[in-house]
Amino acid sequence: MRFFKRFFVMIILALFVLSAAQLHCFAADTVISAERKSVDAGEQNVSIALTLSGNSGIAGAMVFVQYDSALTLTKVERGSALVGLAFTAGGDLTANPIRLIWDGLDADNTNGTLATLIFTVPQRPGTYQIRPTIQKGDLYDGELNDISVTLASGEIKVTDTDQPSSSTSSASATQTAQPVTYTDVAPTAWYRDAVSYVQQKGLMSGTGDNTFAPESTMTRAMLMTVLARYAGTDTGGGATWYEKGMSWAKANGVSDGTNPSGSITREQLVTMLYRYQKSPAVSGELSFSDAGSVSAWASDAMRWAVAKGIVTGMNDGTLAPQQTATRAQVATILMRFCKLDQ
Repeated sequence: MRFFKRFFVMIILALFVLSAAQLHCFAADTVISAERKSVDAGEQNVSIALTLSGNSGIAGAMVFVQYDSALTLTKVERGSALVGLAFTAGGDLTANPIRLIWDGLDADNTNGTLATLIFTVPQRPGTYQIRPTIQKGDLYDGELNDISVTLASGEIKVTDTDQPSSSTSSASATQTAQPVTYTDVAPTAWYRDAVSYVQQKGLMSGTGDNTFAPESTMTRAMLMTVLARYAGTDTGGGATWYEKGMSWAKANGVSDGTNPSGSITREQLVTMLYRYQKSPAVSGELSFSDAGSVSAWASDAMRWAVAKGIVTGMNDGTLAPQQTATRAQVATILMRFCKLDQ
């Protein structure tokens, strides 16, 4: 009888120890999280850190990182965590999800950055998700026991547009706007700083009666003249007010001088700016929903303008390449263009 009691006690103790060990192995103290970042449109490359905390000893891990299809993964860099384990980024960088593997003979308990993922981001406002996942059995300790883990998704939030929303533009305008005397440019207008800039640089002026006419269109002749002034050319005189500006534009390959009185479109605008810069080499693709509507002759110019942050898109996430540019938009784009040379 005494033997059976002792045997029964041993069984209970064994079950208790086993349960404690299981509870330890499956405690969800380990956390792997992707960084959350907010960036301005125009930033091409954004780094997102994948971090590890609460690590009590990992001998092997395989983490899949799924990311928004609008993002392009360009590079993966190893971090400071799990330094005692070998690291590989499985597959090629076009794989989505990308597979990250850590493996070794002994467990490693270092925490910190597991890896840094570098993405090329769309040049339009939006929120783009990065989500780490781990399948059962793909995170284990030195005894090959599963480790329970909490996973936290990250994101890249791209902000700022050619036409900022009223919720963000008013504050920035009141903080940085320069004095403007035009009666139709409100103190809180999203384009106020740009109007002040082009006015002070002598690139654009009012339309009469102390007005700027921000929502009016701008002709091709006007832009040729503006760029000629920016290049230091005297545009005064001539048979027409735009004759000298147009002659300069034709001589320097900025425009062929056709249809000077026609309203300029957004893609025509950036093409003239691109030619002014001697048509530098470009790479990458446009990720806007209406990218296919960009004319073939304007494709390189539009990709350049987006990459440089000169054009960041409309409030609805489109480029609107063939939409007529307003004077407010032209002033904003010219300000960004001019600051490239500073």
